[in-house]
Amino acid sequence: MALKPVKTSINQKEKINFNIATLEQLKIPRLIGEKRALAILAWREKNGNIASFDELLKAKDLNIGVKIISALQEKFILN
Repeated sequence: MALKPVKTSINQKEKINFNIATLEQLKIPRLIGEKRALAILAWREKNGNIASFDELLKAKDLNIGVKIISALQEKFILN
């Protein structure tokens, strides 16, 4: 019996590890521009890896809300 090929989506993307993401990877159109991405990199450098995206909600200087957290969770994983 022959196995059927598994269909994969061309648009399927793997999630990026947030804790090692580069400046360009952190950018999300209309939500995270270069200035906020740089702030995230600086915050991550100072505070280290995060275990939960909710930690970013507490970082007042990043000005990250629930909408941005939702977008981050779609694009990134935490390892």
